[in-house]
Amino acid sequence: MLSWEPLLAGDLGRRSHLALKEITEDLLRRVASPPGAGDLPHFSLARGHAGQALFFAYLDRVLPGEGYDDLAIDLLERAVDALSNLDVRPGLYSGFAGVAWVAEHLQGWLLDPDDADPVEGIMAAILEHLQQTPWRRHYDLIGGLVGFGALGLERHPRSGGAECVALVTAHLAELAERQGEGLTWLTRPELLTPQAAEMTPQGQYDVGVAHGVPGVVGFLAEAVGAGLAPPAAGPLLAGAVRWILSCKRPSRGGLFPYHIAPGSDLSGSRLAWCYGDPGIATVLLAAARHAGEPSWEREALEAARLAAARDWSSSSVRDSCLCHGGAGVAHLFNRLFQASRDPELAEAARYWFEWTLADRKPGKG
Repeated sequence: MLSWEPLLAGDLGRRSHLALKEITEDLLRRVASPPGAGDLPHFSLARGHAGQALFFAYLDRVLPGEGYDDLAIDLLERAVDALSNLDVRPGLYSGFAGVAWVAEHLQGWLLDPDDADPVEGIMAAILEHLQQTPWRRHYDLIGGLVGFGALGLERHPRSGGAECVALVTAHLAELAERQGEGLTWLTRPELLTPQAAEMTPQGQYDVGVAHGVPGVVGFLAEAVGAGLAPPAAGPLLAGAVRWILSCKRPSRGGLFPYHIAPGSDLSGSRLAWCYGDPGIATVLLAAARHAGEPSWEREALEAARLAAARDWSSSSVRDSCLCHGGAGVAHLFNRLFQASRDPELAEAARYWFEWTLADRKPGKG
């Protein structure tokens, strides 16, 4: 396991701690406020109690003894309880799979694996959902197959984890399309937003981690690394990596486009996790390490260094969120640095942490 080298020291570290303190105080006020009349419970990983539980669980590691562990458990219980009264989608980010993922992530840490399984019913529902064949829904991380696979990986070795990974891999194998020497996955037009479907009426091959093929690579790589990969996973992983690398379109806006589609000639993308070179570099590096492929690691670090050379003016970063903002870019460069010890990536991480703190508006976010 790699040792961790903290990057935020001196004034930057002090400002980061101040921002963390104010974020914590604001969240404490929010979770203590009763919902308004007619408000639906905010349960999800992306926008609700499950995500808040994850935040306070990690805050307890930084500041133990302040009661944040108990608050994390309480928020998770609120999220689970809310699901019994709502008709919600199953996806990872905004659905009940995300609540289950947080519960699994806290097992053996804040939750005792010997206690009653808080998400047994959710897991059973997801396994039943995955019995559908042929699969006609999304394959992506945010709301589709890859998100369910992430839950299966987190659930293992508890019941249903390995089965979930196997079912997701089988569906991905059924949906894979060969293009040249690689493998890819089509997002059909009926699954796109109206605006995207108008731009790409035959559908598109998505090149973002959140909704596309890089998310598939991340899942398959983790399955290989965990020893859970069915026989089909290795060839799928290698084919998906080859396809991603075939998409490179070097430009001032980066190496990789948002998508590939008939009649579309896009190049470049923002600096972000959801789309763009930092997110793709991160999953390629993980895939390289899990699969033992040095050539993939070289490609990953090349993409990361090119992304690190871009400043705000060419980044299309407009806010500080994790998905496509400054905080997410800083986090990715930090993780890439911790894995590679490349000083260029450390400098990029500090640059984007600095930018994010400068973008902060005390009392507003």
